[in-house]
Amino acid sequence: MTRYELLKLMCDGLTDTDNAPQLQKIITGIDNWEILIKEVSGQLLTPALYYSLSKKKLLEDIPNDVVEYFEVIYELSAEHNRVFFSEMFELGKQLNAAGVKPVLLKGAGSLWDDTYQDIGIRMMSDVDMLVSLEQYPACIKVFEELGYYTTANAKFWDDDEPHLPPYYHRNNRARFEVHHEVFSKRFQSILPAQDMLKQARLCTHDGVDFYLPSPTHRVLHNIVHSQLDDKGYKLRRVYFRQLYDQYVLHSHFAANIDWSEINTRMRVAGHERAFQYALQLESCFFAEDIAVDLSLDKVVARQVQFIPFWLNNWYYLKIRSFGLNFPSALSSTIRKIYNTLIYKDYRKRVWKRLFAWGR
Repeated sequence: MTRYELLKLMCDGLTDTDNAPQLQKIITGIDNWEILIKEVSGQLLTPALYYSLSKKKLLEDIPNDVVEYFEVIYELSAEHNRVFFSEMFELGKQLNAAGVKPVLLKGAGSLWDDTYQDIGIRMMSDVDMLVSLEQYPACIKVFEELGYYTTANAKFWDDDEPHLPPYYHRNNRARFEVHHEVFSKRFQSILPAQDMLKQARLCTHDGVDFYLPSPTHRVLHNIVHSQLDDKGYKLRRVYFRQLYDQYVLHSHFAANIDWSEINTRMRVAGHERAFQYALQLESCFFAEDIAVDLSLDKVVARQVQFIPFWLNNWYYLKIRSFGLNFPSALSSTIRKIYNTLIYKDYRKRVWKRLFAWGR
């Protein structure tokens, strides 16, 4: 089974579609589960896959030791997220008392409004929240009074960073990042903080108020973060956790997402291809039936066509000379040459020579 086939199997297992009979045939034929475990764990999707396979009633077709591993990771994730939620709740009380009602971003927003079907599905590492510049002093004061600290000066530690240094607490697990902008300077024009703040909706739990971005802005944030901030589109990397987040948001909010607004914002900023690429990745790995009907750029169409080839070869090749990785600048040059040649008829011959040369 190739790496692409393993990743496709992982994504098929994560979807809500009724594909249990097809998955059962593939799962019963897997000989080496270690490879699949490595891929799923590397993408931080073990709890999500365990939960989905249990719903599809496929756990009995999986070796017991693999199921035990999945179950332990899922239970740890669920317990970890319950602690995160509790700490967000207690912090929210104090922030609300100071007149601050932040906007929860990314996974924190999904945890607060139960976007996922179960609290243990999405693995969390920190809590991102957005506040206006006017609320910064009050927000910082609350963190300091509660005993939170940073490893750097609580001023903007880098002009390009959209948030303060992370806040930690000796007795708490959650790490908090307080944003004054949604993205770094390079991509701020795509979605300015003021636009997100204006369209955010209030979400209350037991008297504690946080705002959440609109469904449109949540999807846009996910795409820009994975394809532009993390250079997924530029480097042809597929970040499957973010892609799964995109699929869940797409499925959960459906008609409430304004795809034309996302397309317009990305096009005006000169990143329309990255947006189309993100949608095609979702269609390729998760659900072709929910793909958005937009005219596909020819370049993006070719890039998507070669996703299996890229995952099966480029990831493992890690072009070497005498057993050592090339410097990043040279790797970048080779990647550019690859992007030029891959679409031509003689690509097989070129790659055959590259494989022989890199051994």
